[in-house]
Amino acid sequence: ATREAARTAALGNSDDDIEAVVALTADGLDLAELTTVINPAQGARTSGDMVTITITYDFSLISPFVGDILGNAIELNASTVMRVE
Repeated sequence: ATREAARTAALGNSDDDIEAVVALTADGLDLAELTTVINPAQGARTSGDMVTITITYDFSLISPFVGDILGNAIELNASTVMRVE
């Protein structure tokens, strides 16, 4: 999802468009548990700048044994950086 979102940002699309791409490409994930950070924000991006998309997802564990060791949720992070065209 981060790669597709970063590509969308690199093409000069709006933050709303980037968020929509994340929602479309995050198949099977609970969107309520998903956080997207776009840096820099839409108004601060210019051609040649690097744009970073970071997605954080709070994954809830189903197994009680693993949950006892690691806690009830694991925070998963992914980031992609691309140059704005």
